[in-house]
Amino acid sequence: MQDEKTLASIFGQASILDVLFVSPKVLLKDLPKDERDAFIVVLENPDFSLEGLSKGDAYTDLFKIGDDEYLYERNPEAKKADVTHLTGPVGLIASCYHLEQTLRAHESLVTVQMDDNYLDSVKNADRVEKGETKTPITYILCGFLHDIGKKWCGQTNKDGEISSYGHAQCSAYVANQWLKKTQLVDSRTRKIIVAAIYGHDLIKKWNPDGPEKVEEYQELLREIFDDDDEANTKVRKLTEAIADADAGVTKIVYDGPREVEYELSWEHFSKDNGEIEEKKKEISADEYEKLLKRAVKIIADNFPQKS
Repeated sequence: MQDEKTLASIFGQASILDVLFVSPKVLLKDLPKDERDAFIVVLENPDFSLEGLSKGDAYTDLFKIGDDEYLYERNPEAKKADVTHLTGPVGLIASCYHLEQTLRAHESLVTVQMDDNYLDSVKNADRVEKGETKTPITYILCGFLHDIGKKWCGQTNKDGEISSYGHAQCSAYVANQWLKKTQLVDSRTRKIIVAAIYGHDLIKKWNPDGPEKVEEYQELLREIFDDDDEANTKVRKLTEAIADADAGVTKIVYDGPREVEYELSWEHFSKDNGEIEEKKKEISADEYEKLLKRAVKIIADNFPQKS
């Protein structure tokens, strides 16, 4: 007997055309009815807040087993290995790539890096210093939304960590639905953002889907934008910008029980030759806390917050 469909398995097979043009009722038709209905509630209620990344909603509450305790179902490999499922708070992303543990912390890291990287690329440093240059909302949206699907696609894997198969497609789908509902950007810009979020993991050298998936994605982009070179260039730049900012905590240095330093790791895209280079940097615990606080301000300054 086949396992029931999950959000991870459905989104893991979704093309960029599915993400942009297929309605929730059709795309999610094979999901158990209670899960389908609950996720549609999520799609109908945009939440552009960092608090929302760690807060229960109609979908996550289906897996609630106690106060701030949620069950993370096992993926197929974990079931075969008879690994015990993990439990934890909403937005748990604990793995060797994400020692920051939570989706809220990760999206904060990436949003700040998107902001920093854009401002670093601006030629006129004086204007940046005076606050006359601001990072476009497209970059902030991509940073905040790029992994949001991990909130709903997270599963226990065979190593006893959280993995999130299908999260990029799910993130892109949520972004598309929320941006249509809020109209924060125009239709063309929405499609560019959604396409960039969809592709941000595909272009990485560790991409498990292989070159065929990348080629299909690029071919469909040409169809979506009707050979609009400007739109395709914007998708490429935003996709690379996300990947270039997609840092996770891969090492924590302790002084006794106290965390004193964090190592961040990500993949940098060379603007000269397109090569991918692994990057690392160390920041103190104080710098890390300041970064998380700065993310709160960036999000609040750019997006309408729920009262």
